[in-house]
Amino acid sequence: MPRAPSLPELQRAFAAALAGADAPALAPWIAARGIDPAARLAIYRNAGFAIHADALESAFPALRALVGANCFDGLATRFSARHGSASGNLHGFGRDFAAFVQAQAETGAHPWLPDVARLEWLCQEALLAAELDSPSLPDLLQALQQSAAEAIHLQLKPHVRVLCSAFPVLDLWTWALDPQGDPPDPHAPGQCVLLWRRGTRVRHAPLDAEQGAFVQALIRGHDPTGALAGEAGCERLAAWLAPLLEHALIARIASGPAPPAVTGDPA
Repeated sequence: MPRAPSLPELQRAFAAALAGADAPALAPWIAARGIDPAARLAIYRNAGFAIHADALESAFPALRALVGANCFDGLATRFSARHGSASGNLHGFGRDFAAFVQAQAETGAHPWLPDVARLEWLCQEALLAAELDSPSLPDLLQALQQSAAEAIHLQLKPHVRVLCSAFPVLDLWTWALDPQGDPPDPHAPGQCVLLWRRGTRVRHAPLDAEQGAFVQALIRGHDPTGALAGEAGCERLAAWLAPLLEHALIARIASGPAPPAVTGDPA
């Protein structure tokens, strides 16, 4: 009889077996009870893959609609087998799924699919991000006026996200979720999409390229307003701020040294 493994050794072997690795050292310590130990492990393994695939299906419904159920299930199963979940909370499972999709042979002819997946993951992040109280519009405008002669720093709500894509990603995503009329041309001009949470729902709006780059910079903790000067600079800043003010997405306006960023990295 081989030496009985310790509990940590059993746990590591069991985790490896669930991820698809052979576990001959584990087999003697599995109670068969009428089922071969390898078959019993396969039941747990397949159940785990199914749970992970269901989590991905919930997070990426538009991608599933675009590639079809069979293709998506294959992608999800392979991703689950290679990556697994680093947490018992599956809300974070799928963070790297878009990059995985981009690397697969069957999606190579459709280079817009990874960006659809990225957009859907940003929706997931926006839905789960923290909330901050928003200053009133008059208070924001007053802070902007008082800071006009100084370097100002804008902080966005933690749930604000943006994706700038070389493809019409918003049109593709919207059509996939509600396929009315002809499908959009995936080779049409690219789109930037602003995402945020209102209540328990994720909202979205299109941005132009400059607005998208501005929001991306703010999310990364940079402040591009210092490069603007004169009347033309004020007009550009007003255009950049318009969607953020319209949807109350600014959490704070400060002058002086830049405060720490409060949002995640954009795509």
